[in-house]
Amino acid sequence: MTTLKAKTNERFYREIQYKDSSGTAIDITGYSIDMDIKTKNGVMIENLSVGSGIALTTPLQGQFTVTVADCSAWITGMAVSDLVITDDSGNEVASETFNINIIQGITRV
Repeated sequence: MTTLKAKTNERFYREIQYKDSSGTAIDITGYSIDMDIKTKNGVMIENLSVGSGIALTTPLQGQFTVTVADCSAWITGMAVSDLVITDDSGNEVASETFNINIIQGITRV
């Protein structure tokens, strides 16, 4: 399982490209994307969707970003997340679950 890192005194930002099993980019024009970040016990840390933390940056090439500007209220420790991508016909595909190691930031910015 993949583990990402986040710090409570940093912006959380990831650029992602949605591809099929052969590695070809999928056009995500008109798609919705949702992402929940939760503690291992299921407590919600962040809920993101297109227009609220997720942006379709280059949809024809399957590219989107996930951005949380302020992570100061995030609960530290190992969190879990996945993405649910819904096409314009309503078909849903969930990504593999991944970890986010949330580390307490020390220096205030």
